[in-house]
Formats: sequence, C-alpha cells, structure tokens
Amino acid sequence: MNGQDTLEKLSELLNNARRYENYIASSCPFHDDSRPSFFVYEDTYKCSSCGKWGKTSTLLRQLEKKTMRVVQDQPSYDYNPWSKWLKKMSLPEIVKVSQHILSDRPSMYLRNRGISTRHQIKLGLGMLEDWLIFPIKNQFMQVIGGVARAGESNTSSLKYVIPNGQDPNLLYVPSWSAVKNKSYFYLTFGIIDSISILICGDAAMSTTTGKRLNPDALQSLRKKIYIFPDHGEEKEAYNLANSLGWRGKVIKYAYPDKAKDPNDLFQIGILKNVLQATTH
Repeated sequence: MNGQDTLEKLSELLNNARRYENYIASSCPFHDDSRPSFFVYEDTYKCSSCGKWGKTSTLLRQLEKKTMRVVQDQPSYDYNPWSKWLKKMSLPEIVKVSQHILSDRPSMYLRNRGISTRHQIKLGLGMLEDWLIFPIKNQFMQVIGGVARAGESNTSSLKYVIPNGQDPNLLYVPSWSAVKNKSYFYLTFGIIDSISILICGDAAMSTTTGKRLNPDALQSLRKKIYIFPDHGEEKEAYNLANSLGWRGKVIKYAYPDKAKDPNDLFQIGILKNVLQATTH
C-alpha cells in the first residue's frame, strides 16, 4: 500500500477527518480532541495538542484493529439512510420529524463546533437515527432537498449523504432573508462553515457535495460572492470565481495553526473580524 492509499484509508477511520492532497487533519485518536489537532502525512503523524507522534503505517494498523473490535459488537451502517426514510415519508415529513427529535436531544457534535442548541433549533436542523439532518429550502421556504451527516455514535463510514437522485448543485442556505438583505454573501464548501458565518451576522450559503459546483447554480444571484475556501481548497475556489466574472472573489486568508476552515476560526473567536476585514 503506497502513501496515498494509506491516507485514503485513514481518512475513513479517523474522526472529523479532512483529506488534503498530501495530509489529513482530524481529531486526535489518542485524547479527547474537540478541535482537530491531529495531522497525518504519508510517513509520519503528530498531534499538535498532546504531542503524540509516530509512523503512519503503525497508526493504520492500530486503528484497523480497533475498528475490527467495534464492528464485532455493532452492526454496519454503510448505506444511504435517505432510501429507507423516503419509503415511509415524504422529504418535508422527514425534516419535520427530525426537527422534533433534535429539539429534545440537541447535537453535541454541533455544540462542540460552536453551534448552540438555540441556533440548532432556530435553523430547523434535525436528527434522525443518529444522522444530523440539514434541510435544503428554496427562496419560498419550501423543502427541496436535504443533507444527512453521521452523528456522534454513528458507525457509518459515510460522513455526508444526500438522497439518491438529488441535484448535486443544490445550495444549502441557512437564512434566505439574510441573503436577500445583503448586497453580497459568502459561499463555502461546507455547511457548518456557512452556519458559522451566519451566526457572525453575515449572509452565507454552501455547496452540498463538496468543492465542485456548476456556476449556473448561482445564476439568479446577481450579487458579489465571496468564496471562503478551506485550507487546501483554494484552487477550486479560484476556478469557480473565474467562472462567475465580476461576482466572484476568493477570500485570501492564511489560516493560523490548528485552523483549517471558517468554523475553526469561529471556534477560536476570530471569524467575525476576518469577515469584516474582507468587506471593508
């Protein structure tokens, strides 16, 4: 197994893993790590918080053994949950049921990322069978899609899933009213990043399937669009900005240590200042 294959496998085994070209950033498997501080390269790994380090090949063997023990005791959930849900309920019904569940049992995962219980409920987020539900609504507040994110104790290797056949270019907009009231908005490649920006008082939306987006999805939004990429996603951001002409602008920001996306900046309390600097 070469280094790239090893990183690919580890990205499935580590919690909160974000894969970049030549490394992974994730939560540390050796201590309680609420903010990703664990970095894995092709040959070595190191935690910038607890100091744990070693060979990447050794880490893979350790995590594979741990996963094998867990799988013996728990069933596998490597399937698209939307398929089962949509056989019993319509999409709006799924969203409504999940919202009721989350109002009784808010997500600790979101709390750990700075999204309070109040904001979880206000934004209409849901929880169903240990999947976080992010409803996608159009400008008329009609539910037109959804994204499910594996919850805290979910053993699925699938982190984000959408219903089969859903348009991959749908946009998640936490607040259409915020977008309508601004002459610009921020576009992120992650849903939680867009929510973080909204909480800071700015308009935002995100893609629902990662870094690739057909610019036609933004055709009706004739406003300045500030694309705020994660660390390592700048190339895709510039490609999209170029296709948008005068509307597209990429936020150039040198992330500090232990931060790799807008939500990380939100958690350490500097995102609002960064946003203000980009529009003034």
